[in-house]
Amino acid sequence: MVITQTSGKIRGTPPFPDIPQVLTDTISDYHLFVNWPTGILEFGKADKIQIYPNPSNGIITVEGNMIKERGVLVVYDVIGKQVRSLQLTGEVKQDINLSDLPSGMYSCYFTLPSGIFTQKLFIR
Repeated sequence: MVITQTSGKIRGTPPFPDIPQVLTDTISDYHLFVNWPTGILEFGKADKIQIYPNPSNGIITVEGNMIKERGVLVVYDVIGKQVRSLQLTGEVKQDINLSDLPSGMYSCYFTLPSGIFTQKLFIR
């Protein structure tokens, strides 16, 4: 998104041409209102990917019908640095060792043929 000043107004241009522009009150307000959806589509319990235990000591189990599709699990730390990339074996339940990672919050991105799914993971 590009933020510009126009006649005392802030105008934002989304990166997508089919989404309308965004307008806020005045520059002194420092508010930016975005009018496109943000969020992740929620799937039914049968399709949901689960990571447990969470919080964990680094040894986790990943389970769900969707990971049978064979894909990739990429783990990012809180600053967005990729710390791990693993090929999923195509089994419904898989044990993964992340115990060498320092304590903290991580984002787990599952890239599968049906889409990209995210989960938060806390390692203590």
